[in-house]
Amino acid sequence: MAQNYKKPVKQTDMAALFPLIAPIIEQGGAVKIKVTGYSMYPLVSSRRDSVLLGKYERLKIGDVPLFRREDGSFVLHRIVGEKNGAYFVMGDYETKKEYPVYPNQIVAVAKGFYRKDRFWPCSSFRYRLYSAFWRRTVAIRPFLLKCLARRK
Repeated sequence: MAQNYKKPVKQTDMAALFPLIAPIIEQGGAVKIKVTGYSMYPLVSSRRDSVLLGKYERLKIGDVPLFRREDGSFVLHRIVGEKNGAYFVMGDYETKKEYPVYPNQIVAVAKGFYRKDRFWPCSSFRYRLYSAFWRRTVAIRPFLLKCLARRK
């Protein structure tokens, strides 16, 4: 008789995990990682949703790269602009742009998101529409975020 059990889950930070996933991404593979943090809400919710990370050829505005800050932390934010060979990035739940993020800091790019176990590829029309909306509403984002907070 089979027993019902939950597989043990070990949580670790991205700095410890990165040496294991970097070769997979460099060889053209993809890695599914659980998202922690709220900077990309409402696209993904912390500890519920996941991101599928893969290799990139060329980045463009709207892409969501995984990059490493100078302090060593890993961050997943959307590219909202480009200037002098560096990127402006911003989380969907943020009101300020981060600049500069240089190409050598970027280690992977989101290929899609698992939201409540349903996969949303970044190439889909629905995702591109969502991405365009959040990039174009930076000026009214504080108001939108207040509305989202009230809805919760």
